[in-house]
Amino acid sequence: MDPWAGAATSASPGASAAISMPASTAAAPKRPCRSRRCPVSTNAQAAANTGSRLNVTAAVVALTPLVVLRAVVLNGVVGVACGWLYWRKGLEMAMAAHFSADIVLHVLLPLLTPFLQ
Repeated sequence: MDPWAGAATSASPGASAAISMPASTAAAPKRPCRSRRCPVSTNAQAAANTGSRLNVTAAVVALTPLVVLRAVVLNGVVGVACGWLYWRKGLEMAMAAHFSADIVLHVLLPLLTPFLQ
């Protein structure tokens, strides 16, 4: 049985009719992932993200084992923290944390560096 059968012909010609979705097909709000597999997938994404950023690092400095380790550790810490937030609190919290970390690292820290020396 098609719930939309006759929906287009129910309004008179030239009149606009608001078509509403039947309650049975309305989408339920999404909840954050609560399964045990989520940390594995988010950590794998963090590792892939670290690897993609190594291209930018290689354009600035020579890639030595210490530089690669630094990139993995620093990106891994933020990636695991944001992955945990996504897993427990949802996408919005993870995005807010990532944005906050970017503001601190890329705006506030360079502004304060002359005063810290």
